[in-house]
Amino acid sequence: MILLVLGILVLLILIFKRKQKTAKKSEGNAKKRNWLLIGCLSIVIPIAILTVISPILSLMDMWGLFAHASRTELEQAVHRSYQNYGLTGQFELEKYEKNCTSVGGFIIHGIYSENIAGKTYEVKTRFKYYTRFSENKTYRKTDAGVDYKNDKKFIMFSQN
Repeated sequence: MILLVLGILVLLILIFKRKQKTAKKSEGNAKKRNWLLIGCLSIVIPIAILTVISPILSLMDMWGLFAHASRTELEQAVHRSYQNYGLTGQFELEKYEKNCTSVGGFIIHGIYSENIAGKTYEVKTRFKYYTRFSENKTYRKTDAGVDYKNDKKFIMFSQN
């Protein structure tokens, strides 16, 4: 991409130098044409560059390369999801990675533990965390939180 921009810049300089040589021969109209050429190219070149770059940037955004969420933000989102279902245990975040198969999100892996009747139960969990706005209002929510809001309640904790 940088080479393309540099190539266009060199081409413009060569055109400008050639126009300067011809301008010395006929100075009357050449100066007006140089400024017109520079004005047109100053509009056309940025539009051409944006046309080439915009699909690449939109794909990068779609794959979540610009998505960002801190570790505490992810832990709090999972904790809120468990609170929606009335669970009061602890969630320990093991790892998280960007989810390149959905639009701008993370996949969260962790262990949920809760004391029930004096016994500690642990469950490995996996959540999707959404970092983009959408029609379903999924921004900054986990998939369990989105399902809860959409009245698709399911059992998150089962005894093994």
